[in-house]
This record gives sequence, C-alpha cells and structure tokens, in this order.
Amino acid sequence: HLSRDLAEKWIAEHPDWFRAGAGAGASAGGAVGPGRTVRVDVEGTPGVAKREAATFPKRLLCALVGRAGRSRKAFEIGIELAGARVEAARPLALIEVGHGKLVRWSCVVFQAIEGTTLRSFILERVAGLDPGEAPGEARDVLKQGLWSAIAAQGARLHAARVRQRDLKAPNILISRDREGAIRASLIDLEGMTKLASPPSTRVRARDLARLA
Repeated sequence: HLSRDLAEKWIAEHPDWFRAGAGAGASAGGAVGPGRTVRVDVEGTPGVAKREAATFPKRLLCALVGRAGRSRKAFEIGIELAGARVEAARPLALIEVGHGKLVRWSCVVFQAIEGTTLRSFILERVAGLDPGEAPGEARDVLKQGLWSAIAAQGARLHAARVRQRDLKAPNILISRDREGAIRASLIDLEGMTKLASPPSTRVRARDLARLA
C-alpha cells in the first residue's frame, strides 16, 4: 500500500540510515531498538521504519536458500496478527532494495504506537503506589489490570500460532483506552515466529517465565 514515489522520497531523505549497519540512524524514542528506527509519515499516519540489521553474508544465504528476511517475516506476521485481533504493531509498508532474490537492505514500517514500555510502567507507575488503597488507584487493582491485559494478548498470540521468542518487558507497550482500561501492545515482530500449530503448554510456560 506504499507508493513507489513515497518510498523513494524516504530513501532520498535518509540515504545513510537506509544503507547503514546496526547502530546508525535516528531513534524512535525507545519504542524499538535505538539506532535502527526512524520516524516517518505514511500519508498522514505516523509510522516507525525499522531497518533490518542482517549482514551481507546472511542476506546472501537467505537468497540462496529462498528464505525471507526478517523485515519481510515481520511484515507478514503483522498482517496475520491484525486479522487475529492481537494488539501488536501494525505493518504499513515493506521496502526491499536489491537485485533479483538478493535483498541488499530492507526495512519494515509500522504504525506508531503511543505508550510506555512495560518495564518503565512498572518502575514509574506501579512501584510508586503503596500496597492496598492509594490516592487514585490501588496497586493491587493496577497490577491485576496490567497482567490481565498482557495475558489476554499472549493467549491471542499463541492462538494465532505465533510465538514471541524474545518476550520481555521492553517489547510490550502499555497504554490506556478511552475508558481508562489498560492496553498491552506487542512490538518487535522481528522476534516472532509463525508455527505450524499452537505452541505447547511447556513452550508457553517457558516464554512467560522469561517475561516474569
């Protein structure tokens, strides 16, 4: 859904960022890995472009064995998660530049998500409340809403036969809806894997243990 003119405009505006290795470029404010992201506008929709950091040998290997790169995998998984009603980064565009099946560099563009990481939310919001009743919200009530929101998205993710192999606090963004209820959104789709069947109870427990 991205016009060629717009893609070429982005590349012209950020030539060094698009072609750089890991560690260069602008940051998207911590929503995803610093240095590999840049804010963009997709026809009026705020977006975040994340560059793939794979080295040339890895890209060449992917081309030889016919395997999709991390950007393409993240883009395709994002589309599936949207259909499965999983709160996750929504893919807006995929840019790949190369020759034939060899992709020399690529990036995937996601719709920007407003919120704070789970780690920051716990340290700044939850830790500041005393156990039991507190002005505004009780810590127990806040924690219950937080973990319920995360558990719901984890269950939907696994039901969609997708596993997040790097399920950790920085990869979960926390926000509030209009009614004040807590919302948990999953990011870093590059770390997700599409499975042939829903993950086993043992695998799900292992992923949640890593998050805990």
